[in-house]
Formats: sequence, C-alpha cells, structure tokens
Amino acid sequence: QPADRHILDPQIVQGPLGLVTGAGLSPRARLDLVRLRARLARVDELDPDHPERARIAEETLADLLRPYHPDLYDYLVHPMAAGFFGWDPRRSAAAPFAAHLAACGGSHTWRAHRDGMDALARALASRLDVTTDHPVTRVTCDGGLVQVESPRGTVTARAAVLAVPAPVAAGLYDERRPAARAFLAACGYAPMLRVSVVLDRPPVPRAGRPSYATLIPEAEDSLLGVITLEHLKHPGRAPGGRGLVTLVPSPRGCRELLGAPDRAVVQRLAARAARFLPGLPADPPRALVHRFRYG
Repeated sequence: QPADRHILDPQIVQGPLGLVTGAGLSPRARLDLVRLRARLARVDELDPDHPERARIAEETLADLLRPYHPDLYDYLVHPMAAGFFGWDPRRSAAAPFAAHLAACGGSHTWRAHRDGMDALARALASRLDVTTDHPVTRVTCDGGLVQVESPRGTVTARAAVLAVPAPVAAGLYDERRPAARAFLAACGYAPMLRVSVVLDRPPVPRAGRPSYATLIPEAEDSLLGVITLEHLKHPGRAPGGRGLVTLVPSPRGCRELLGAPDRAVVQRLAARAARFLPGLPADPPRALVHRFRYG
C-alpha cells in the first residue's frame, strides 16, 4: 500500500522476508535492491576495520545509489544512514556503511546484552570502587605514571583510560605523538538528540505490526528521524502496562533543536511523531530530553 512507503521498519528491511516484502518499495525499486545487494556481495574487501581498501572507497552513499531507482535512496538508504549513524549520505563514505551492514547481518540475527548495553559496565562496577560526577580538568603522564587532576585533588595511577569523545580527550591530555594528534583532530562528530516519552499505556503502532523501530524518510519529515517503542524492544524498559517511546530527530533536526528549550523540543517532535504513531500526545506531560554534543 502506498502508505507503507512513508515508514521504514528495520526488522522488515533486514529480516529474511525483506526481499519478498520489499519493505514498501515499488517493484522496480525492489528489483534494484536485489541488484545493489548482489553488487555489494561481490565487493570482497568490505572490512569494517579497513573500509578504505574496498573498491567503493571513493564513493559516497549518494554516489553508490545513483544508478538505482530513487526510492532506494529516499526510502531505504537515506533513512538508515541518517537514523542509525547521523550521516549525510551526500558526503558520507559508502564503504564503512556497507561494511558494517555486511558484518552485522539481518536484524533477525542480532544479539545484545539482555538487560541493556551497560550490563557489562554495571557488572564490573558492582565489584569496584566507582565514583561518578567527578570532573577531570587535566591528564598528564610523567615518569611512567599518569596524573589525573580535578578540583578535588590529583589521582596517580599506572594507566588511565580517556573514554570520552576525541575533542574532549584532546582538551584534557597534551598528546605529543604527531600521528595520535592527527587522529584526534580528524575525528568528526554530529550532535545527537533523544526524547524519551513515558505513557500510561503503550501506543498502537500505525501499521498494526509489532515493530520496535520506525525510520522516517526525509521525504516524509525533515525533522523527525526515528521512533522507537522501547517497551517492545525489551519488556524491562517500562513498567508493566505502560509505554516508553523514544523520538530521535534527523541530523537536520538535531542541529536545529540542540539548543532549543526542552519543552519546545518535546512538543515539536511529538506533534510530528503522532502522524506515524496514533495516540501519542502532541504535548506529552512526561518526557526527558537527552543532548549529546558529540553524538
């Protein structure tokens, strides 16, 4: 049905029936999807660790899709690249995108920690002395020891891990190795914004199918990128009988809304999401905005 083209369900796209259902693509676009997958299957050098070795290394995602039906770009690759990676397909490299998709396989084969991606960190933290909200102002290395400075004092250790984005690491630590400095300077980031909406009852998905995520093509909405039903993704995400919905703006939406007041962010995204998720309040009373400058 034409309405199915307005949304993209990654489970349908990546699942074993993806080529049969076409994920709402037209018959011609579905045929081109087969051609595209066959072409990528012949690219032997698709290595997520070394995408620069692939024959398509010089192509952007837009270049890669140019020979195929425009629906592949508008309703499939663009929503996936923008929604999952925050990329602009017109300037983002095709090889890393294709290599990661090839390595991950279909969503029906994905595996993750049952209680969330932080399960390992929480398990380790339960056995250690962990202090959070402890600001670090500078990290230095002298005589084989690392000094971590903060307003509360200096900690000395044999090693320290700077588990922060590259611009933050470069500001904390005076890296003397030229190659390492160049690497930190070359790391680029896009801002990331997420809105978590708590509902008294789970909303009914627009298409009536039990999917936890919907990708919104730019052709249908320029600000809203992804809708995730967290209570479907894992039952522990929300109390029994309630709903938890995540709204992620598109890369353009992230840039426009990053500095807006929380209430304005919630209202603008929720009003747009209601088109795809009937029953979602246009101005939900319980919502939390998460901002990541280096998303």
